[in-house]
Amino acid sequence: MKKLSRHLCLATLTLLLATFASAQQSPSIEQLRQQIQALIAVENDPATGPDVRKINHGFVEKRRRELLTLLKARLRALLDYQKTVNGVLTAEESRAVAGEIQNTTGEIESLDSALAADPSSDGTMANRPVELASLSTNLDIANPAPRDGNAPSRTPLRSPEPQPTPTASPQANNLNSWLSNRIDERIKASAQAKIDQRSNVNQTEAPSVSDSSTSLVDQSSASDLVGVALNLAGLTKGNNNSNEKNSAAITATAYSLYSALRNEEPLDPSFYNRHRDWRRLSFTLGFEKGQANAAGQDTRDTTIAGAKYLIISRRDASYHQKELGIVYENLKAAAVNFAQLTKELKSFLLFGDPTLRNKLRIADDVRFFIQTQIDSPNTNSDDKQAYKALLLESEDVWFDFDKEDKFANVRQDIRKMVDNKWLGKGFPNLLKALGDDGLKQVDQFIDARLEAFTSLNNASRRAIETIRRAPQLSLSFQSKLRKQGADEYLGEVIFDYGVHDRVNLTLNGSYNYKNSSIIGGDVRTGRFAGQLQFQMTPEKSLVGRSPLYLYLGSEANWASGKPSIYKLQGKVKIPIAEGIDFPISITFANRTDLIQEKDVRGQFGFTIDTAKLFRAFLSK
Repeated sequence: MKKLSRHLCLATLTLLLATFASAQQSPSIEQLRQQIQALIAVENDPATGPDVRKINHGFVEKRRRELLTLLKARLRALLDYQKTVNGVLTAEESRAVAGEIQNTTGEIESLDSALAADPSSDGTMANRPVELASLSTNLDIANPAPRDGNAPSRTPLRSPEPQPTPTASPQANNLNSWLSNRIDERIKASAQAKIDQRSNVNQTEAPSVSDSSTSLVDQSSASDLVGVALNLAGLTKGNNNSNEKNSAAITATAYSLYSALRNEEPLDPSFYNRHRDWRRLSFTLGFEKGQANAAGQDTRDTTIAGAKYLIISRRDASYHQKELGIVYENLKAAAVNFAQLTKELKSFLLFGDPTLRNKLRIADDVRFFIQTQIDSPNTNSDDKQAYKALLLESEDVWFDFDKEDKFANVRQDIRKMVDNKWLGKGFPNLLKALGDDGLKQVDQFIDARLEAFTSLNNASRRAIETIRRAPQLSLSFQSKLRKQGADEYLGEVIFDYGVHDRVNLTLNGSYNYKNSSIIGGDVRTGRFAGQLQFQMTPEKSLVGRSPLYLYLGSEANWASGKPSIYKLQGKVKIPIAEGIDFPISITFANRTDLIQEKDVRGQFGFTIDTAKLFRAFLSK
């Protein structure tokens, strides 16, 4: 009995000391939290100048360190108390203490991560995660709670403005550091992959060697996976000897085959970036289906086969880390702001506006839910008592989700129930009840964080435009094989260069050999072609339909023993959906291969870029 009495006295004394310490520290802790939040608001204000922001940031870090010291002292007191009264407290009291320990530990880890990621840090934060782990181990920290969400977690006191990537190795010594590094890696991989996938010189049309292709000039790269081109017969017929053909061509990269053999997701950003060289090589297979021309003669069916290899690929996003770095930072800021905006809107829509809450009769739903939990045999006795006591409280107490008291656990169950009902199938009814005034308030929440999303779109657009000015060079070999008649073989050099932010120049130099079965009938042709590509609409984001493009091209052919042929082409590529385009072209020629008569031909078709199409479906 004496031993038990001593333990109880010690526990009582410890409790009094902890209560006294809490009473002394809590105001300081809460005051520091408020100061940090106020300083962070100044730091994120676009109107804050760089000099003021630098000074302000120093004050933020100073208060974070002060808060960290107080929180560690509080954690030690809580751990000592938990160890001393082990076996004395009720289950509900034990959960309350464990919840306080969990919240304090989480806040310490958040501060550790924020300070470790700060480039202005003096390096003293490197050992703090180890120090915290040592503290928890030495004092035998217990498992905080047997169920999820026993106590609401405190919002981490970090600035929404993204910090530079920590220099720590992937073998981080705590979960927060490891997860932060992992998130940074995924952000970089995702941004780089999406920019590469938005290339404006990935040719999905049939190669220019095809008579019915809408493309007069070939471009230097192909679709990341598989490109499909369907070309229909010409819109106009220049003369009776015009050969009108329908055609189709499929172009696949070695990367698409490699990812299929490896059974990997080809659009996974990490896999996509690691194996970029497999996308340099592409293969084309297609056909031209002959039709009767205006003279009533049947044109010949033709098989098209070829390959293209990208030798110089300076438009690979990995070469543009400076531009991508800006996108990374804005992407992280947008992600943080989106998460915070979602949290703010949830609280406002369901719990913040009493008028809307009454209109949706949320209190009635909660009252019914509480009674159901009280009557349910699956509810444990502690929760039943909490529900019964909560039912006697006012509605404001029901919805005070940030308060840490004996109702904290059951409030989380209430919040999940309300979220599931009104943010799921019931969301259309919530919007109706919201009305115009409510939507205006929602817009105010969005406008308060709009800068982060606008900055991301602007940074992404600038990065894409800069990357698209880099050069690309490729070699191509194409062939046209006929069952009857002369086969054709084409060797080609293709060069792309961005002459302006939204203007691309493409040049082709090729040698064509037509192998005739007639002795002396072989034809050798030199060809030079050029094209200007104008982006008529801006890139709105890293996803969605491609911009509208206008093309102006020309071609000159010098064949052995034949007059030269010169062509001009105007083309528009209209985006239908992400990955699906509708190209339509009109080509003027001074003559044809057979007769010296001017020729005007219109071509149209459909192109499908499966990489963009699959990404659109996956995003849904």
